[in-house]
Amino acid sequence: MKLVFITNSLSHHQIALCDALLALLGSDFAFITLYPNAEAKVALGQEHFERAYEHRIYESEAAKASCDALLASAECIIIGTAHYAIIEKYLRKGTLVLRYGERPFKTGKSIRNLANMFVYHNRFRKYNIHLLCASAYAAADYAFLGNYVGRTYKWGYFTRYQHLTKLDLERAKSNAIPQIAWIGRMIDWKHPEVAIQTAIKLKEHQRPFHLTMIGDGYLREQLEQLVASNHLEGEVTFLGNVHASEIAAHLLKTNFVILTSSYEEGWGAVLNEAMANGCVAIASHATGSAPFLIKDGVNGFLYRYEKSAELLDILEVILSNKEEQLRIGWEAYQTIDATWNGSEAAKRLVALIASLLEGKRPTLSDGPCSPALILANNWFRRASRKGDQSR
Repeated sequence: MKLVFITNSLSHHQIALCDALLALLGSDFAFITLYPNAEAKVALGQEHFERAYEHRIYESEAAKASCDALLASAECIIIGTAHYAIIEKYLRKGTLVLRYGERPFKTGKSIRNLANMFVYHNRFRKYNIHLLCASAYAAADYAFLGNYVGRTYKWGYFTRYQHLTKLDLERAKSNAIPQIAWIGRMIDWKHPEVAIQTAIKLKEHQRPFHLTMIGDGYLREQLEQLVASNHLEGEVTFLGNVHASEIAAHLLKTNFVILTSSYEEGWGAVLNEAMANGCVAIASHATGSAPFLIKDGVNGFLYRYEKSAELLDILEVILSNKEEQLRIGWEAYQTIDATWNGSEAAKRLVALIASLLEGKRPTLSDGPCSPALILANNWFRRASRKGDQSR
């Protein structure tokens, strides 16, 4: 099976998957990048990778010709952040194509993105093209104009992780004071202020905790002022940007990770990383990865994005329950170790492609490459906690 993946750059979101595809397919796997890895991303702590399977179409005319030859020989093309014009002739000749994408309507159904949807997706509906959903909300967004209906599969980003035992987690999480982390760019739609507001309430309620804010952005100064005005300097630490290779060490010692993003969070790989390190993740249901990865109350928790008070309620219930923290953290780790990892995703992807090439449908019921069903923004409801009447 000749498989070619074409997208903007080779990132830490894809490297575990691509290394696993190389192990399965050898020289029949190639990865085409359209642009150099942006310096801005490296500055934010992302890694730069060198892999023999990467082919840089932008380097020269000879490189472009080589990449065109790879695409022409492919039995399946995966297209990420790239214009359809690059592969349109292969679609028209019947090559199997898998679109790898987040949700298109992150900010709602504007005239502009509806027009983009019509121009770039509707005209290819009759071809052999399917969607790998790197967001639990992608299937619904694309189905709005009738695209990829019945041809959507759960997918995402697959971060690298270390193998752990229950004892490893028990030792790493034995903090005298519960450690909470928020990780990401400090920008409006990631809502870092919700983490600080939650910390204010925890202190008011005399709950012991320490919150570490990892990342940077234009809201940082405002957040630091909020911490100072509420006398939280002893409870909240700002670390700034931390290199991607060092995040796991922080997370392994962390008890809780909170994800507070709006629907603009296409995936949210912090959730993968938190679960892989046995953290109890508490995520806004709007986070694109959360409905795929979290089973509420089993391997983490969801709260309604519009009801951030539920985040506080969840923390107050579980902060002092060490046994429950370890149980959920272990379930979270197993979710990544057994299912949502690059190696397992690569095996499932190869099997999915083989099935589609034969005109068959996959039979998986959950996890990567299982059918992604239509999920509305307001799908999640949770039972009342601590007398919350906001439902």
